[in-house]
Order: sequence, then structure tokens, then C-alpha cells
Amino acid sequence: QSGLLAARATDDRRALTITDVARGGTVESDRQDRYAHQTAATACAQLPWAAATFIATYGVVAVFELFLHPERLGIYVTILCLGACECLLAVVLTRSPTLSPARCLLITTLLGVALIFNTTLYHVLVPGGGEGLAHGDLYLMIGFLAAIPWGGWPQLTVALAACAGLVVGLLTTVQASVSSGILFSG
Repeated sequence: QSGLLAARATDDRRALTITDVARGGTVESDRQDRYAHQTAATACAQLPWAAATFIATYGVVAVFELFLHPERLGIYVTILCLGACECLLAVVLTRSPTLSPARCLLITTLLGVALIFNTTLYHVLVPGGGEGLAHGDLYLMIGFLAAIPWGGWPQLTVALAACAGLVVGLLTTVQASVSSGILFSG
């Protein structure tokens, strides 16, 4: 019996037709395609509340940061507005009904990297503490990993961006009250 002519059912019991096989489709490629589309749909659905949570958190942190350092108001507001614009742009770009899964993945990954860059930039400009930078980058990384079902490579990209942000900060104006090694191992 020819495997090309057999109609095999996928997990959702939708049959892979002879036409699909003739086009080069397989049960595995069909599953991967559906997984990519479901992941992108979930990422697009999660992004608005994840972005709103980021902006709200940054606003709450402002209360404490600006109470201790009122002279940082201008830089803080600038970085907050930059992050809010990046979030808004990402949400708008992911609303298209024709958005491909790869483009959705790219947009959300770049947003994670951009927000980590903003946090690092703020700490370099003010200059901030290494512990605050480590926590900020770590919270962004964990928040994105929890909110957006990216998969391995995008998660690694955001994690490496968080580590790179900490390295850049510590090599420039950011000072840590503990060993830099502790910040990286934490």
C-alpha cells in the first residue's frame, strides 16, 4: 500500500489529503505549521497585556526611583515613553490578520530586546546600580518568557540580551555594591 495514497489523521482528526501529500505536505509538516500558527496567535493575544504590564510596572517603579532620585525624572520619563512607544508599535504590528508566525516571532523578540536595551540605557545614563539593572533585565526576561510562548531560539536571544545589557552596564557607568559575579550567577 502506498504511503502517498493513505489518508492519515492528525491529532485533531483532520485527514491529510492526497492533495496535501502531492504538494509535499506530511503529517509532521502539517503539525509544525499548525503549531507555528497557534504559537503566533497566542503571542499576539498575550502581547497587549504583557506590554501593559511592563508599562504599569515601570510606572510603579518610578514612584520609588524618583522618590530617591528626583533629578532622574527627565531621563526616566524619556525611557518610559520610548518603551511605551515600542510596546504600542509591536502591538499594532501584530494585529494584522495576515501576519506570518515568523514575523510575529521577530516582532515580539525584538520588543523584548529593545526593552532590555532601554533598561540598560537608563542605568548607564543616570548611572544606576548594578543590582537594579540586573533585576530590571531579569524581570523583563522572565516576564517575556512567561508571557510569550516563543520557543528556544527567541528565548535564548532575549536571555543573551539581558546578560549583554548587564555586561554593558557594568563595563560603563553602572556600579554594583556586590561582586559582578554574584549578579551574573543570580
